[in-house]
Amino acid sequence: VSLLDLPDSHIAIRYLRSRYFTREECDKFNVTYCSLNCSKYSRYLENRLVFPFYTNGVLTGYQTRVLDSRDKSSKYWLLPGSKKSSTFFGFSLFDDIKEIYLVEGVFDSIRLGVGGFALFGKSISTDQINILKSYYSTTQIYVMLDEDALSDSYKVKRKLEEAGCRNSIKVVKILNKDPADNTREEIQGWIDNTK
Repeated sequence: VSLLDLPDSHIAIRYLRSRYFTREECDKFNVTYCSLNCSKYSRYLENRLVFPFYTNGVLTGYQTRVLDSRDKSSKYWLLPGSKKSSTFFGFSLFDDIKEIYLVEGVFDSIRLGVGGFALFGKSISTDQINILKSYYSTTQIYVMLDEDALSDSYKVKRKLEEAGCRNSIKVVKILNKDPADNTREEIQGWIDNTK
């Protein structure tokens, strides 16, 4: 179900508001809500936010996020067979990307907006590096993993450089948890301090 079609009182919209996200900014990333699913994975899909990811415009998988704090299953769930290491969340959604922000998770990506690419973790794969080299060879790259992963940010930067990325690559030190827990203005201040 499109987030734009849900009432303000819906659990998904209340959850997004509690994290200071709007339904409109999530909709730009094709985030939806799954109300009912009859597949063998229904336990991991029903009543969750769904974050699809694409490679060259083709859906290659999705991750879901539980909304109910009483749900004791894994907070995030990845559809088996999803090729998360072969793409980024946020890739193939926007044209004319001026800067790329490599982040850990889907909400971090949404907080950054256009150019926010989620790695689905703290490391970068060879396929992800090849995407950057093929499509964004001259684009400024900022690596900004969560506050507790600064050393991992430098590892990602080093891996990109060792793979021959000729981009300008800078590590942004996050000063409070992760990008999703901060305002876009706070993040921009940290980016500006790295220039």
